[in-house]
Amino acid sequence: MSQKVGPLLWISECEVRKALTWDVLVPAMRDTLAAFCKQGLVEQPLRVRIHDEENNGFKLVMPGLVRPNAALATKILTMYPNNAAIGLPSHNAIIVLFDSHTGLPAAIVDGTSVTELRTAAASAAATLAIRKARGDSEKCEVVAVIGAGVQGAAHARVMHHVLRPTEIRVWSRGGGEQLTHALLSEGLPAVAADSLPAALQGADVITTCTFKLDDLIQEDWVKPEAIINAVGAANKGQRELSTQLLMSAAVYADSAEAAQVEAGDVVQTGVEVVGEVGKIISGELQVPRGKVIIFKSLGLAAEDAVAAKLVFDRLNTAT
Repeated sequence: MSQKVGPLLWISECEVRKALTWDVLVPAMRDTLAAFCKQGLVEQPLRVRIHDEENNGFKLVMPGLVRPNAALATKILTMYPNNAAIGLPSHNAIIVLFDSHTGLPAAIVDGTSVTELRTAAASAAATLAIRKARGDSEKCEVVAVIGAGVQGAAHARVMHHVLRPTEIRVWSRGGGEQLTHALLSEGLPAVAADSLPAALQGADVITTCTFKLDDLIQEDWVKPEAIINAVGAANKGQRELSTQLLMSAAVYADSAEAAQVEAGDVVQTGVEVVGEVGKIISGELQVPRGKVIIFKSLGLAAEDAVAAKLVFDRLNTAT
């Protein structure tokens, strides 16, 4: 339940999930990605990052203002991958939402669920835009999800919602059976892949949701014209994709500036970021045929601000 914390409203995970359905969130993230590429619509610096080497963790601070939505917020996020071994979530976050006219704090929002959902919704929006720009057929046969954690699960669900594939393959270093069973129980056509190459073979859309991969994804594991949403490996010391694959593909990002500073797959290889996916959404960039298309998603503070404001507004409308 929402409750007042002094003058602030606390918005819970339950309320976030109720408000941010895929039908609401995917179009909102599409519009946010497009707005990010338009001069003067979004203010967002590169995120501030603290590395906790002793505990293998990171803390990030992400402020953002999206003027068309009157959305002003700051997210504080921690990423501690070792948490999984002790039964705790690896990603934890809160979002402080402000009144965009006065700067007064309006609410504290569960940022962990917002991050989960907006990241998956942004990948779905990017995938739909790339497929539309390239003139792909409406039918998508196979989706591959690499990583069976929170992001893997969210991406499997949103890709099923927007693409209706005939098969969703799940692979994870720790085994994808648990997620596969959960997805099957929800009516999704999920199957656990025996290996990483087997999961990728023939997949139309691939989503990588790992901190890093010991065996980088190779070019010959991926079909021509596959779309890869590269969501994991979110700092310059981590990678998921091989140099050969990156150099043969067309690489786009949510933020080209952030990708060139923060994304290991970009920083370590020097691969060119062709442009930002928001310009594909707006029709300003064309998408080449005959190439693998990679969307490097690092996450935007603008996405957090818009998603948090959506929840806040829907709660206020309901009361």
